[in-house]
Amino acid sequence: MFVVKEEYNEIIQIEVDAQQVVNRQCLAEMAGYDAVAQYLAGGGANKGLEGITWNNETRTIVVMKEGAPGLPIEVSSDLKTIRSHQVLNEENGFRDTEVAADEIDFSDLCYDQSQGQYWIISDEAKRLFLYDWKGNNVMHSAKLSYGKDGEYQEIEKTEGVAIDPDANRLYVASDEEARLYVFDIRE
Repeated sequence: MFVVKEEYNEIIQIEVDAQQVVNRQCLAEMAGYDAVAQYLAGGGANKGLEGITWNNETRTIVVMKEGAPGLPIEVSSDLKTIRSHQVLNEENGFRDTEVAADEIDFSDLCYDQSQGQYWIISDEAKRLFLYDWKGNNVMHSAKLSYGKDGEYQEIEKTEGVAIDPDANRLYVASDEEARLYVFDIRE
């Protein structure tokens, strides 16, 4: 299992059965760090790594820098090399009608191998984005909301996203509400 520690931009590998840390690496210690250093300098402890996912196709880890700017970073599975990155901004489709593009944060991401794209959530924009890494653009986006008793409800403080491709479902966790929302993915 891999997790991130935001304040140190660190990836930690845990051996679940042994319940111990077997590897930990700060991005700054990896080969290829120079390519992303400018985006990580001065971001503050609350603009570091927020999300992490596994890409089965490339056999790599992708971590998400929260903001200023949002930055998915592809890392080798041995935690030694930063392989690539993308800058998330208005030009590639990360926009919202209520939140300025430079204020959109990124809370988490998950790789959808059935589509070859990433689901990315924003806490500030209360929005879900489907992002194509290869094309570097947003394919779809939607407000994180639902209808209940005839009323429109936005989901507050979304901090986690995961996919079950077999069930064609997306799971979104709300920190503030302490709830897990389940969405059917429709074509």
